[in-house]
Amino acid sequence: MEVVLIPRSRSCGFSLIQLITTLGVLASSLSLAIPNWVGISQNSKIQSSRSEIMSLLNFARSTAVIQGVAVTICPTSDQRSCNNDYTAWNDGFMVFSDRNKDRSRGPEEPILRLGIGQQRGIKIYSSPGRRSIRFDTDGSAWGSNLTLRFCVDNQTHNNRSILLYGTGRPRYSHHLSNGDQVTCD
Repeated sequence: MEVVLIPRSRSCGFSLIQLITTLGVLASSLSLAIPNWVGISQNSKIQSSRSEIMSLLNFARSTAVIQGVAVTICPTSDQRSCNNDYTAWNDGFMVFSDRNKDRSRGPEEPILRLGIGQQRGIKIYSSPGRRSIRFDTDGSAWGSNLTLRFCVDNQTHNNRSILLYGTGRPRYSHHLSNGDQVTCD
């Protein structure tokens, strides 16, 4: 029996085995990268929200000192009046001159700034006993200490906070004032 060898032509493509191997490696890489990307995206949203509120806190404090009038920040749903729900900060918030120091906006008290509602998936809660923040003319914010909590569902390792003490100085934190992990229960 005679064996005939057929000359091999030069092919310019990939074999099926090469394609399956490449797709397997790509799928494995994506399965590792996508969960990390979601965490990075959520962390970015929380940082953006915290930066916006920190900016408003600093603005309100400096305005109270410079203008010599009490300034209040509170959550709002209608951009005209305060919402007394400590879990409603992600609906929006406003800064206004609180001339009568009652922590609620009257018709004669001008709105200085409005904060828009926060990004989907982010919850912002204040301390239950502190539904608004009033800065006095010396820049202080006396009352019980305030913790603004920024949370993502089921991602407690990404949760962050802003702590505000009676002196009026806010600071960023990864924990609550007592050292516990930030939660929005």
